[in-house]
Amino acid sequence: MQVINLEKEENELGENLHNNYQNMLQSLGNLESRIIKLNSQIENLKQQKHSLHVDLVTTEEEFQKYIENIGIKYGSGKLDFVAGTLTLE
Repeated sequence: MQVINLEKEENELGENLHNNYQNMLQSLGNLESRIIKLNSQIENLKQQKHSLHVDLVTTEEEFQKYIENIGIKYGSGKLDFVAGTLTLE
């Protein structure tokens, strides 16, 4: 087997290209890892949004039922939650 010494410039170029290649592979891996984490965060946010939407619909239904019950009990009017009053029409 014969060993040939590369010229200094050839060796430096090869070493630099190899190092750049390795750094780019590592950067791509890091980016992919960040993308996976961000996608997970997006999914969590979507689940939170869905849960909040369900709670919103439930609260809206409860509020409408409350308004109906107040109307049945006292009659139609304008509610003032700050003062705790109902002004009948």
